[in-house]
Amino acid sequence: MNNLKMVGKVTIDYSKYMGQDYYTDGSVEEILLDSCMNGTEDELLRQSRDWPIVYHLADIRENVLEWYPIEKNDEVLEIGSGCGAITGILSKKAKSVTCVELSEKRSMINAYRHKNSNNIEIKLGNFQDVEPDLKKYDCITLIGVLEYAYLYIKGNNPFIEMLNIVRNHLKKSGKLIIAIENKMGIKYLNGAPEDHTGKLYSGINDYTKGEKVKTFSDNEIKTMLYKSGFEYLQFYYPVPDYKLPNTIYSKEYQPKPGEIRTYKKVYSKERVYNFYEDVICDQLCADHMYSYMANSFVIIAGLQDAKENNILFAKYNRERKPEYRILTQIEKRGQQMFVIKKPLCKEARTHIENIKYNELEWKGTLKNIECVNGEIDNGSYVARYVNGITFDEKFYDIRNDSLMFVQEVRKLVETYLLPEKDKLQLFEVTDGFKKVFGELYPSNAQSTVVSNVDLIFSNLKTADNGKVYAFDFEWVFDFPVPYRYIIWRAEKELYNEYRVYLKNQIDIDSYFKMLGMSMDEVNIYNKMENNFFEYVCGLGGKEKYLKQYEKTVLMNETIFC
Repeated sequence: MNNLKMVGKVTIDYSKYMGQDYYTDGSVEEILLDSCMNGTEDELLRQSRDWPIVYHLADIRENVLEWYPIEKNDEVLEIGSGCGAITGILSKKAKSVTCVELSEKRSMINAYRHKNSNNIEIKLGNFQDVEPDLKKYDCITLIGVLEYAYLYIKGNNPFIEMLNIVRNHLKKSGKLIIAIENKMGIKYLNGAPEDHTGKLYSGINDYTKGEKVKTFSDNEIKTMLYKSGFEYLQFYYPVPDYKLPNTIYSKEYQPKPGEIRTYKKVYSKERVYNFYEDVICDQLCADHMYSYMANSFVIIAGLQDAKENNILFAKYNRERKPEYRILTQIEKRGQQMFVIKKPLCKEARTHIENIKYNELEWKGTLKNIECVNGEIDNGSYVARYVNGITFDEKFYDIRNDSLMFVQEVRKLVETYLLPEKDKLQLFEVTDGFKKVFGELYPSNAQSTVVSNVDLIFSNLKTADNGKVYAFDFEWVFDFPVPYRYIIWRAEKELYNEYRVYLKNQIDIDSYFKMLGMSMDEVNIYNKMENNFFEYVCGLGGKEKYLKQYEKTVLMNETIFC
């Protein structure tokens, strides 16, 4: 009997398959298989509202590993490859990908999704049955897998046993990559059901009801890895979690107050909120304790010859039109840190190349703001990281004093964001302006020749040397834009960042009025902003498809009053 089956260029090995799938997401897997066979995955993703669809098909899933520097000659073992959400990005990076998967249906979905990849082999069967045939690998992944070890590994401590087995299949310089929920994650403390049991506080209560699927705290998983012989550990913290991450923080570069804003972004199942999650995250960040209560971990574990990974931070903008999809990384090179912007697809290469041009064109527009000096290097925009404090961070200490908050906004705008009179001219509408911002604009507006519309407070930093730097030049246009729109946009973004604190002190209309903005102006700028949003994210915000998957949020009325 021939135990091998080909789906396009992908090989499926049936030699260890027991002839039956023992777990499934149900009928949705038929829908997934049909869409992958017919090449309609993208259409299904944008039409559905069901969690399994976005979980299995969204390219946002790739963010959990896309940033990690797998080498072109690396051989990768992916344990629990499922429907192939991670397989594709691994195959693009590595020499070969060997998948181990228990479900035939999921393996077929994976194979059809990646049928044009000639470096993928799927070994179908239970891991312990397949394991004797495996060799040693440069990289092994356990993405949402370790927590299930009790179900498919025999032994007194199946989690340790699993790690021991995996260690034996790593080369001396190899790395094990684990993505797993943190049982002490802030969302679980705040009323989100445990991802595997579907019940409240299963992990917080240490699975005392005898649950077989288990996640772990920071210290628990560290202890297991050290006991299993892993000497090298690096912890990363995907936000909001490892399943649909948009940002990856590290132990060396942790989030700051104001950066984590995930409140009400719930996709898998309905949940309760007992407190404002963004507020407690701000406090944890300010107290340098976020890492212990992060929702998920990504852990890089190695043996004695493992080399340190130098990437400290990664942020993705996938929910844009292809020509604007980019990755921003912070990387350590020797004693220096660098910010690197990369295209996520070939369509975005021009956008990255334009950043240096934008920087040079806009430089000198504002006398009190320096420009970070970047260069295009091998298709990426690379600039030295500026140590200091961003303008938006400064507002955390005055978040509960709306009057002082507004006064500080006005002060920073007047000191840094207003051009000198000889830099301003009467605004004239152009075809470029109408393409990006629409037909509506304020009368008698002024503008600069070159317009940096992303001059928001989080993109401005007071450096350790006392100078103020702008460091993001993605959205610089070589045509006039009403300058008060740029100011309004900076003020709006700041209010939204601190909305949870400000909304009961001052509503946004009063906030703009105190800053000298009329409601007529604000209405025009809102419409300009909507057009800009569609310019970046597609008509109707097409690329922002995650919103359609958001689930109902129940507020604990004894807390929220």
